[in-house]
Amino acid sequence: MPRNVRNYWLELSVDGKATRVETGPQSATGGFALTVLMRDSGGIARALTVRGMATSTGELFMDVEGLGDSFAEPKVSTNTTDPARPHIRIQAKR
Repeated sequence: MPRNVRNYWLELSVDGKATRVETGPQSATGGFALTVLMRDSGGIARALTVRGMATSTGELFMDVEGLGDSFAEPKVSTNTTDPARPHIRIQAKR
């Protein structure tokens, strides 16, 4: 866990990359936007966009959108390591 966390902190690791990406907004009112693209039937589709934002009153919220027509309905199941945290799987249609 980083020492100085503002509104959000993002950690990313990718197979084949030696360095993890760890970052967050610079200001106390900052936010972020993350887009995940996924190979689908030979093309590339936006699977998911996540935005973290702060309102003018300082309230924090996250907005998750995505899943175009090329994706199956997301499957929500219980996380096996922590049942209190749901697990969402996004899968391209086959």
